[in-house]
Parts: sequence; C-alpha cells; structure tokens
Amino acid sequence: MRSRTRRARRTRRGDEHPGRGIRRQGPPLILTAAGFAVLVTMALALIRGLLGPGVYDRVLAMNMFGTKTVLLVALVAMINGRPDFLDLALAYALINFIGVLAILKYVQNSRRREASEKVASKNETAHAQSEQP
Repeated sequence: MRSRTRRARRTRRGDEHPGRGIRRQGPPLILTAAGFAVLVTMALALIRGLLGPGVYDRVLAMNMFGTKTVLLVALVAMINGRPDFLDLALAYALINFIGVLAILKYVQNSRRREASEKVASKNETAHAQSEQP
C-alpha cells in the first residue's frame, strides 16, 4: 500500500515523471524548431518578393508568405494551447487565397489591355500610312 501512495504522489505533482526526473517546462522543442523554420522561409519569401524578376514571381512569393503566416499562427496556437487561433488562421488563409486570385486577375487584364492598345496603335499607324499618297 505504501508504494502505491508514493507513485500516486509523484504523478500528481506534474513537475516530476517517475523514472525520468524533472520534465521540461515550455513549448516542446519540435514546435520551437518548426517555428524557427517557418520564420526562415518567411524571410526567404520576402526576399524573393522584393527581388523577383517578374510579377508572377512576386505574386508567388506573396502567396508563400501568406501561407507561412497561417502556419505560424497555427504554431502559436499549438504552443499557447489556444485552439481558437486556428479559426483566425483559416480565415487568413481564405483571405490570402482570394487576394492572390484578385491580383492575378488584375495582372492578366492589364496585360490584355496593353496588348490590345499595341494592336490598336499599329492599326492606326498602318491606316494613316495607307491614306498618304
């Protein structure tokens, strides 16, 4: 009976685990490492967005940055034990997706407009040249 009481007392404290000594307080090491990795990839996406040669590279970098932000919010939710942050992460993911689609549609329409203006200006110069004797 006596050994049973000691074992129950050890597991009730919370700071000691039988046979393993004192438990580490704070977030697990894997979550900390994942958070660091997400921050590094966010920095790389930001650099790619600033230095990208084309507009599509910049939009892709923006999309990647938004996705990594969602991952970071989810990691913060896991570390702090606040599952309500996951709702915010999902809402941000939807906003990020819609924003990327809107920007790509804008870029596509502006390129079409530029192409049609070039064709129209070529037609006007050809028409003006044909009218000259």
